Amino acid sequence: LVTPTAVALYPWYTESIWRNAHSLFVPLLAFGLARLAHREHVGEPVQPSAWGFALVVPGLLLLVAATATHTLPLGVLGAIGVLIGSALLLLGPAWTRHLLPATAVLLFLMPLPASLASSLGLPTASAVGTEWALRALDVPVFRAGVALVLPDNMYNVTVRCSGFSIVYGAAALAITLGIAGRSLPRTLLMLATIWPLTWASNVARSTALVAISEARGIDMLHTPLHGISGIAAFLGVAACTAWLGGKTARTRLLS
Repeated sequence: LVTPTAVALYPWYTESIWRNAHSLFVPLLAFGLARLAHREHVGEPVQPSAWGFALVVPGLLLLVAATATHTLPLGVLGAIGVLIGSALLLLGPAWTRHLLPATAVLLFLMPLPASLASSLGLPTASAVGTEWALRALDVPVFRAGVALVLPDNMYNVTVRCSGFSIVYGAAALAITLGIAGRSLPRTLLMLATIWPLTWASNVARSTALVAISEARGIDMLHTPLHGISGIAAFLGVAACTAWLGGKTARTRLLS
């Protein structure tokens, strides 16, 4: 029953770095938290509970509904419900509580529309920052909304290229590290820095792309350089978030 949802989600996760690409790594984050819970509570008795059916059955129904209506969020919720219900059914209430953080992180598998980037102000903010950067480099530029107009070409900071996927992925990493490190101040710090880090990385990426395109021709935007720059911005923010998470959280998650 999970297979149709998984097959339907795969194109969302692999279509490009600009949309939900971080979801490929979310199961690894959840697995890390599950291993951490196992290490901390190894030896605790298993006490299966039939109450697990109260979550497994609705979860399976959600999966069926998701397949019938092609509604991916329902499929993700159904799969998570089946996982939690199975833990309760096979391992018992205590182990289910221990594993709840790992299963909660799987909510970041939910595919979100790129249009939410506008709600965060990322397209306009990225365009403004890129305009400032280009002017600092003595490049003549005029901004109209999210469009950057240069003497010979015009560049748009679109919703897809505004960095929303970076925000979503960094939030998943921050929550995971926060749970592993058990430090609320560090968790809040990571979450608070995601937007400015994303903005800075996207401004640097957009400025570099415009500068290269002006020097080598606008066709450079249709080369792998465009995607590689997005990957670099994604990894840069993830690395900064991991660093802010602290050595303790990283060690507990990876050991």
